[in-house]
Amino acid sequence: MRGIRAHALGRLQEPTLDVSALARAHFVSERKVHALFAAVGDTPAGWIRRQRVAKATHLLQSTTQSIAQVGAACGYPDPSVFARAFRRESGVSPTFCRAAAKSCASPRDG
Repeated sequence: MRGIRAHALGRLQEPTLDVSALARAHFVSERKVHALFAAVGDTPAGWIRRQRVAKATHLLQSTTQSIAQVGAACGYPDPSVFARAFRRESGVSPTFCRAAAKSCASPRDG
């Protein structure tokens, strides 16, 4: 599990990062990846999404990159998709997060 998570963390900027990519990289089935995450009460997609939003939160608060650049750096090449995913996960928009850094709590690290 540690290896799968480390692999994913190093590739959060890749829009194609998903369960099948993780399975291929570790020579296991997609079912095995799902089972590993289920054993800790999580899903691969949920964990990847939270990690992407945590990275985006950090970038929004610590850089002057545009919101589109932050989204692309976190695996969301479409800014509107990034904004929706960010709001769904964090409860605030990327713009609000940047403007009110103290109000923008980083998602749990799961």
